[in-house]
Amino acid sequence: MKRRETLAEAAATLLPGDIRQVLAAGEGRLLVVPVSDTGTAPYAALPIRNQDDYAARSWSFVVMQDLNVLAGDSSGFDMGKVDLSKSVIVGDPADMRDVRYSFPALPGARKEAQAIARELGVAEQNVLIGADATRKNVVRAIDRSAGEGVIYMATHAVADAKNPLTRGFVVLSQQNLFAGELRTQQFRGWDEHQPLVVMSACQTALGRVFEGGTFGVARTWTNAGAGQVVASLWNVSDRATYRLMTRFVAGLQQGKAPELAMQAAQLATIKNYPNDPKMWASFTIIGKPSIDSRPVAQRSVSSP
Repeated sequence: MKRRETLAEAAATLLPGDIRQVLAAGEGRLLVVPVSDTGTAPYAALPIRNQDDYAARSWSFVVMQDLNVLAGDSSGFDMGKVDLSKSVIVGDPADMRDVRYSFPALPGARKEAQAIARELGVAEQNVLIGADATRKNVVRAIDRSAGEGVIYMATHAVADAKNPLTRGFVVLSQQNLFAGELRTQQFRGWDEHQPLVVMSACQTALGRVFEGGTFGVARTWTNAGAGQVVASLWNVSDRATYRLMTRFVAGLQQGKAPELAMQAAQLATIKNYPNDPKMWASFTIIGKPSIDSRPVAQRSVSSP
């Protein structure tokens, strides 16, 4: 009950009367330009007509960094240029260490990463599980993929609200990958191909809140050249995340744009957790809105 009240209050603030009326009358994609922490709201779970009429039933969402995303020649993320078989899959790093944190093993993330790798037909050298998921191996695999695939990371992550660049990081084996490094990293091929980055870990959409939005690990991936980043809004459940993400990737395989694939995955996962949006609305898409350069015959239908 408390969760429903919180979502209703958030909807009243973020989707006031006129906007909600427009959403109730149609369907499509809503582009969100964040102010302060509004980019980390669970838009998919916000009620429109009543408490069970979640926005995800009619709308997909993309949280943009700012309106400048829509300017210039590369104003959209072209999923038609992504070769899913050239993806890099990281899961359940072994020997996870940090001077301030203790990270438990992630058998659920390992299972998830292995399932995603099978679904996409990823070459063994680009599937980095356990002790293979070192910083050196991950960066080398990302360079090898040259931005043509998905960078999928099922691991722990830390979002720091005070020092997002120096204390926010993706957990890997032995040595972590810090947000500050991502911000300046020059991955091979990313100037030509903008990859999709999936951060299947807890709180990866969070960080330090500024007037223009939240800056953390997810946003540094877009600064490095990623077209879109899938990131989480809170601590996530292993089982729910497995269900959501395997459905999301299946949608990508069917040719759906990421925001539509996420919408479809959320709607499917609602059926497993009809009374708990925390389990299915945990991930958001950050970056550019999708475009599709593929011939019409190769595209999926747009409805989820």
